[in-house]
Order: sequence, then C-alpha cells, then structure tokens
Amino acid sequence: MNRLIDTVPHDPQLYTAFSGLFHMTAGPLTLADPRLLSRVLIGPRPVGRPRTTTA
Repeated sequence: MNRLIDTVPHDPQLYTAFSGLFHMTAGPLTLADPRLLSRVLIGPRPVGRPRTTTA
C-alpha cells in the first residue's frame, strides 16, 4: 500500500485510476491492470533521471 501512496501523486494515469476507485466510479479491479500494477511495483520515477536497472 505504501508504494501505491508514494506513486499516485507522480503518475497521472495511476492518479486517475485510483481516484475513480476511491470515488466508487471504477470497479475494484481497476488497479489490477498490468500497465498500472507495474507502475506501482516499480515505484515513481525520479524527475530528470532515466530509470536504470541492476542485474
């Protein structure tokens, strides 16, 4: 849940989905969309720096 709360303010699409869920205008599986779920699991991107992966 902390990752969701940390990511929502920095991601407009996730914010829209979470807002719809919070206001009960979207179904409970809204955040189960793989495109949104991956954003929560990865976390917010730092501003001005591309994300790098570690092996």
